[in-house]
Amino acid sequence: MRVLKLKHPSNDPLILLESVDEPVISSNQILVRVAAVGLCYHDIAVMNGTLTRGVKDNVILGHEISGTIVEIGSDIKDLEIGQNVVTSLNSFCDSCEMCLANRDYRCQYAQGFGHGIDGGLSEFIKLAPQHVSVIPESHNLIEACLYACPIGVSNDALKLNDSYGKGDTVVIFGVGGGLGVHAAQIALSKGANVISLTSSPNKLEKLEQLPVGQVFLMDEFLNIPELIFALTEDQGAKVVFNPVGSQVFLTGLESLSNRGNMIVTGEILGKPVNFNLAEIIFRDAKILGSSGVGKIGIQEAVNLVDEKQVTPIVGKQYGFSEISEAYRAVKNKEIIGRAVIIPD
Repeated sequence: MRVLKLKHPSNDPLILLESVDEPVISSNQILVRVAAVGLCYHDIAVMNGTLTRGVKDNVILGHEISGTIVEIGSDIKDLEIGQNVVTSLNSFCDSCEMCLANRDYRCQYAQGFGHGIDGGLSEFIKLAPQHVSVIPESHNLIEACLYACPIGVSNDALKLNDSYGKGDTVVIFGVGGGLGVHAAQIALSKGANVISLTSSPNKLEKLEQLPVGQVFLMDEFLNIPELIFALTEDQGAKVVFNPVGSQVFLTGLESLSNRGNMIVTGEILGKPVNFNLAEIIFRDAKILGSSGVGKIGIQEAVNLVDEKQVTPIVGKQYGFSEISEAYRAVKNKEIIGRAVIIPD
């Protein structure tokens, strides 16, 4: 079978298409034929060498995986050949304290697919049965690779502390990216007043056609906190969803209402942030971090799609042979939603 291995991470990474033996499963494993793999900014950070800690040498990238079960070990009774599935974002033991508390993405033995262990940029992948969730046959299998991340990750983040309700203002930064474009849809489906922001002028026209609320272009002339307060009768945002990180941290903080929450789900630049603590204290505000999603959250994402509250946004599909093109497109912020890699 063919796999894509990261041989040399750099700004121009060396990724080779290689032929290897097809995986041989044990009695308690399944074999999945990969249908699609989402390419998110975590992958970009591994590919360009920003993320190095815990990355397996010559790793097969890809943690947003959908596919079809083609072989089942003899000890497995609750799965069937031919079922369509999506994978978890990481391996987990299913028995430690975190797993039993439904936080399997924080399992003490977890290893990330496409990071610490090989991922889905492969024609086949073998998995433990707890690492897959069955999806309805009616669902688009290509789009399904987005269920865990970004849809499940965004949904889990927005649920923190029941931080907003119907009519509350939710500000979405980075709405052109995978997390942002799905978070905006989720917030809208819950009745929020959604204000979305993008720094990509090339995405503005298409974003205005999607269900992501009011969309504004961030540029040097736009004072974002003033805009948010002007649009909310001087109340500010109940929630700021920040998948960008330090680049918009201060702007997001200054846009919060009293008792508002900023939820940080990503960090693009990797830079420290200096800010006045009074901005938090006198707002009674909260800054929350969120990453990952467990099996329960993945099922919630499936339900959101099934109930048509969220539409997976696949910006462009690429074959294995086009991985370098896909890398550049995501890195240069050319894709709305997710770039998806399909075995060709």
